[in-house]
Amino acid sequence: MRKFYWLVSFIVAVMFLLPQQSFSASKVTPAGFNTNGDKISGWYWLRRSGHYAEWKFKFPSQAPRLMAACFSTLSTNKVNGGAGYNSYLKVTVSFENGKKFTKRLRLKNAHPCLKRIYSGFSNGVGYRSYGCMLFKTPPKINIITIKAEYKGRHHSAVKRDSVILYVK
Repeated sequence: MRKFYWLVSFIVAVMFLLPQQSFSASKVTPAGFNTNGDKISGWYWLRRSGHYAEWKFKFPSQAPRLMAACFSTLSTNKVNGGAGYNSYLKVTVSFENGKKFTKRLRLKNAHPCLKRIYSGFSNGVGYRSYGCMLFKTPPKINIITIKAEYKGRHHSAVKRDSVILYVK
């Protein structure tokens, strides 16, 4: 029994003596939002060719060089669709110096198992989906614009706070 107490004491001491690793990130919310999606219950649905949503982020000083854009959306397979479906968006990140890049972003549904229960109209149950992308910014950038466009097949719904930038 003494060995057990000694071991526990040793582990606790080591935990306090080792350097603590910490992660701190700041959240940046959009300064502007624009879309031509169909507005339904406070969400803008991107569900046909030409539909887009655009978020503008401004930094008072130079933007950090590395950041993550995290999307929180709704996804379904059709108008009045079912639960558990992923969707895809064509995401273009533009910088004030004219540089930009485009990526296909998968929005993974939070409840894929509900597809078997609510394959038809689910009244919004099981629509929540998420996606995240990491990117670097060019030097001396203060404004970043993120544009998401309908990519076909499944529908995505967004709103102003659907995209958050996390910076270190």
